[in-house]
Amino acid sequence: MIRLLFIPLFALVLFSCDDSSEKFDPLFYQISEADSARCMNEILEGILDEGQEWQIQRAIAMSKITVPICFPPEQFDIWINSNRQLMVEGDFADDLSQITPGVFNFYFINRNLKRDEIASASVDTDYPGWLSPFYSQWNIKELEDRITRINTDIEEYKTDSVDVELMEYFENEIEEIELKISFIEYAGCKSIPQVTSGANVEISYQDSSALSNEAIERVAIAFYHLRNYECLRYFNESYLNLYERLQRTKQQIDSDKIRILEILHQATIILRNREFLKRNEIFMLGIEAPPIPQKQ
Repeated sequence: MIRLLFIPLFALVLFSCDDSSEKFDPLFYQISEADSARCMNEILEGILDEGQEWQIQRAIAMSKITVPICFPPEQFDIWINSNRQLMVEGDFADDLSQITPGVFNFYFINRNLKRDEIASASVDTDYPGWLSPFYSQWNIKELEDRITRINTDIEEYKTDSVDVELMEYFENEIEEIELKISFIEYAGCKSIPQVTSGANVEISYQDSSALSNEAIERVAIAFYHLRNYECLRYFNESYLNLYERLQRTKQQIDSDKIRILEILHQATIILRNREFLKRNEIFMLGIEAPPIPQKQ
């Protein structure tokens, strides 16, 4: 798995940012090759676990919330047919090399647009990123207003028989918003980016195979690079360094940083295999998702 990390494309993906005046020092902390490999494997496995949990929670929310939920069609598609042929975004691909940069660019192309640029680009079908997810920029006042609205929703959904899972969904959302507020205050920036809620990567395949396993891994690597970008931008160190230090020191501040990076680029991965398609109950009951294939 670790061999896939070193894709030259992403070595140049650090953009200038008004939110941070500090210069990133690549020698901030040197970790051993063994620790680097171990941490990267743990990070990628964690991203896949997050994607599985997101899929389940999304299904629960869709099945239990009675008000309409509109998910925009921002979806990055990967297909592997029964002949082990690969399609990425509707085009046949000779190998898996398109997946990581494709997923990264899908989520990143609109990352740094300003509000006025988003307003014009989102209605321009000729804009290159029109089919990719757009971002909202939430300031503290807007986030506090969001908490107020969620608390109103909680009161509306409360009945004599309270739905525990739904209440947990709302509580988790409030917890995330409070962390975003803390992040804005800590980073000294004006707002925090929030990607379109319906954006996701969907991987469809017949049966688990070496090809499907590696395709899923490459999607996880793309989410790693997205988080690494934000980590360099706001915290002036790599995501790998931050993760490794958290394992050693268990500092709350590092734990909060990791959590906010997970929120900024949540692993929104949907796996559709033969078993999933045969028993499509996840979107009706939200009780079980297909297992993440293991390496063969």
